[in-house]
Amino acid sequence: MSFDDSILANIKTQQDSDEDEDCATETFMEVLDGFVCGDRSMDPLLGNEDEKSEKKEFNWMCSGGDFLKPYIDEQDIIECSKSKVPRVELRGSNGMVWSKVPPTPPIADDLPDNPSCGKGPAKNVSNPLEAWHLFIDGPMLNQLVKSTNEMIKAVRKKESHQKRLTDMTEMRAWLGLNYLCGVLRNSAHPGPTEELWTLELGNAIFRATMSYKRFEYLGECVRSVEQNDGDAYHPLDDIGDFWEKLVINCRSYYSPSDFSMIDEYILDLSMDPQSPFDHTIPACPGRRGIRFVTMCDAKTSYICNAIVASHQDPLDEEVYQLVSDIKSSRRCICLNERYSSIGLMQKLKQCQLQVVGSLANTANEIPTEIYNQLTNQQVWYSKNDTTLIGGLDPSVSPTTCLLTNGLSTRINAAKLFETVKGCNAKAYEQFRRFSTRHARSRYRYIWSLEFFYFILDISAFNSWIVYRLSEKGDADIEQRDFQRQLGLYLTQQQLKQRIHMNIKLPLPLKLQIAEVLGENVESLLSSASKVSIETSKLTGSIPNEKALIPEGITLQTRENENRKRCRGCKSRNGSKIKTRCQQCLLPYCMRHMITRCGACTGYELKQTDDLSKSEEELAGDLDASLD
Repeated sequence: MSFDDSILANIKTQQDSDEDEDCATETFMEVLDGFVCGDRSMDPLLGNEDEKSEKKEFNWMCSGGDFLKPYIDEQDIIECSKSKVPRVELRGSNGMVWSKVPPTPPIADDLPDNPSCGKGPAKNVSNPLEAWHLFIDGPMLNQLVKSTNEMIKAVRKKESHQKRLTDMTEMRAWLGLNYLCGVLRNSAHPGPTEELWTLELGNAIFRATMSYKRFEYLGECVRSVEQNDGDAYHPLDDIGDFWEKLVINCRSYYSPSDFSMIDEYILDLSMDPQSPFDHTIPACPGRRGIRFVTMCDAKTSYICNAIVASHQDPLDEEVYQLVSDIKSSRRCICLNERYSSIGLMQKLKQCQLQVVGSLANTANEIPTEIYNQLTNQQVWYSKNDTTLIGGLDPSVSPTTCLLTNGLSTRINAAKLFETVKGCNAKAYEQFRRFSTRHARSRYRYIWSLEFFYFILDISAFNSWIVYRLSEKGDADIEQRDFQRQLGLYLTQQQLKQRIHMNIKLPLPLKLQIAEVLGENVESLLSSASKVSIETSKLTGSIPNEKALIPEGITLQTRENENRKRCRGCKSRNGSKIKTRCQQCLLPYCMRHMITRCGACTGYELKQTDDLSKSEEELAGDLDASLD
């Protein structure tokens, strides 16, 4: 099978990325507009440091010195080809012939040099938010907000937090809180998420950003695609479009090194009884769910490409699609035993790729003599530049055999596979270490939401690697610190909007937001005092000297026996009322009277039907004096 060029049609080329770099930078600057920190690479919660630490070299997952041989002298090649080695041939069950003598002289050095690096705008990202926005970009966020609002409209309820639609600022803040939940709730037994909103065990950033009810409600309503009412429906339609856009961005903004690994992963969805996916693989026993096939860079564990497998068994087409971006580059691909076959390797060699794979127990390419009798490492050769290495330790390959095709003589295949084979598993473990799934409610589990959290984890993990490789990034930043800064950056616009635009927000909460943002608390208190004074002038207030009831005064009932006109109203032609002041007994309507309950005044009021004569006379005298 040959590569289909349509696979590459949706990926952004290097030239397109360079041309859009200025436009992308402006978009990032708009997102960052109004942030507190002057240096955008600094932590939003930490003060700006005058002295910056020197940038150290990137800590690679593996280096070429682990499996690369030194350069071979041309004279050694000539002597090696002239040496006479006894010709021993073995045959596999499929009839393939293997011998100890290579059919052609080895090549001195045909290994390319492709460093791991970002492409386009990824070369110059200066803070975690810029790196993250390369993978979850503006159109994806717009679609997320639009689809979530459609869901809110469909299930809108009576509570205030369930009526309000969301916007871009609040959605970024919600995503930021999810990342912070992954940082602060990453233990084996994380406990309930609502603890993060409590005063005793919580964090101020959560209470300052939004209420827990609103956070949980957005988690119930979040959607990434519009509702599909058509007849042709597939379960992946609920999340597939959002996933494909993420994969395109992962492919567009990163250039992998010379060595990559292709492996499988199962996203466990067994907790959802309505999950339509039940794939399993031997590498993940006990898991049932969606099967992913990913290609990871061996040097950084960056997830270069990934697909959602539609079948239980592996297919060659899955490998073709994953390596479509690096064909004709002479890069080296490592395969696990479920994908390794001579037919697949020969097709990959035609695309100018070097391949190393661990053969399965049922592979008919292995001669029985090599599989059963070899106790030390031996190399056997066949036609079409195919090499079989037997007698390996089971820790390297379960069948003790490796198959290579088109591999450079500078590469020690056994050491390469032993070094690279676990890079995908390391990536899976690492980007799920601070997973956003810890923000999920323990009473609610939906497979599409679990898939969405999986997407958020991959975007944060890949953006962390891109930021470390960037010229303006920090090569030494830890994954936890990166995700913590990312969560804080995503919530800042929401915090600024709440403190400056929400008039009804309580003053204590505003003070917390001001402390989180690093703003001047004294100025906030001064402005709140001025607002309180102006409000009291408009609405009126009880002076301190008259707040207490004088001694010797007994409060009477609030209602008169007869209706009388209010003493405070200007018009004498208005309707009469029964309400009166409980102290002076003059009739006043509710617009001109301040009422307090018995608990606040400290008096036990007695209900009386008739007024005493002295009270009636006092009321009459007061009415006459006012008239």
